Amino acid sequence: MKLAATFVAAGAALGLLSPIVAPNAYAAPGRERQTSACPAGDFASFLNAYVRNPSIRPRYTAPTVRFVTPDANRQVPLTAYADTFPLEFVGVHYRTQSRPGEVGRDVTITTSYATGPVHPTGETGAPARSSPVWQADWIKARFDEDHPELVAETYDKPNRLTFARADDGCWQLIEDARDVSRSALAAGPQWLSCHLRGDGFAERYRAGPAGDRVAALACHVLEARIDAALKSDDLAARALSIRQRIAMLSKANPALRSPIATDERRFRRSLMREVDSQVDEKTLRKEDRQYLEGRLDAYLAGLNRTQPRRSRPVGLWRNVSGEMLFAGSNGGYDVEGWAAEPEMFGWTCEFTGTFRQENGQLIHKGTEGEHISLQLKDGLLHVADEGRRPQCGLMGTLSGIYFPIEKDRR
Repeated sequence: MKLAATFVAAGAALGLLSPIVAPNAYAAPGRERQTSACPAGDFASFLNAYVRNPSIRPRYTAPTVRFVTPDANRQVPLTAYADTFPLEFVGVHYRTQSRPGEVGRDVTITTSYATGPVHPTGETGAPARSSPVWQADWIKARFDEDHPELVAETYDKPNRLTFARADDGCWQLIEDARDVSRSALAAGPQWLSCHLRGDGFAERYRAGPAGDRVAALACHVLEARIDAALKSDDLAARALSIRQRIAMLSKANPALRSPIATDERRFRRSLMREVDSQVDEKTLRKEDRQYLEGRLDAYLAGLNRTQPRRSRPVGLWRNVSGEMLFAGSNGGYDVEGWAAEPEMFGWTCEFTGTFRQENGQLIHKGTEGEHISLQLKDGLLHVADEGRRPQCGLMGTLSGIYFPIEKDRR
């Protein structure tokens, strides 16, 4: 209790405390009603049954489903949509459907109640009306190894399934949207990791949205101390140089702006990894400031070697998670690469293999089910690690956007 009170006091002093509101899974009380036509009486249970049981999906899917992507918006007949449905349930998690050459990936789902224009029967000719709908947003996720119910990190783009009330009082799928621009879900780490000490103890805290409030507050307190340190004298100058270099690169290649901003946010979160702070300290210790100086200098050195774009794969590519080195080889490319989860070192990957051109992409297919595709887009290297991953531990991945790095001239 003393420890909790210390964190609460520190959090209040730093302006970190806000009211805790219990999540309301069903935002429209009284609107749910169980019917004999439904496989479940509430939407969460219905969605679980819908994903788990392919045999019941046609009954609870509109005659046509609106399929939306950033580039298309079309109506798909139920018979054609059956093979398009994106999710399944395996073990203890929802996951993307496994398809030839593509291993399913775990996902996390959040549901919300909304009102919007709906075609009651799902038919394009039916007049739209305003109707209550349930939206199930989902995104690929990696779960904590020790606590498989907790999401450690989300990645890729958020997606959405929309269900409307059917005439029989149950729900039916009316829309499948991919890469949605506005969602309650976003890619990124879902945990903070920090190391704080107190009287007679030293504790590594791991806290996320579903985690312990004391642990979350402990990490937020440390995060605030680091942010304050980065605004002070010598560290502020380094942080400013990093921002200026990122702005310069983004101006030279606008396509680089968003991924490098995400990269920098992950770097800042990773600064907590090795800082060992006293609970009741108001500022960081000298050795922690020296650690931050070294990390900032190394990150800035990497940014100074980063190029805005590159037109060919040969050479070194890097992001905050790892790097890939390309060399030409008999019509293909020999590649060495590694990656590690930067915030907590939760996983690592090591890779050596050959990529060859296939349908406009560079593809590596390994003997143990590996399937990695590479594509140069706007001068950046886009990596999709889609197959089995014997090269990675703890569900790690080489996926991501990598930036071109100039050759070290030393």
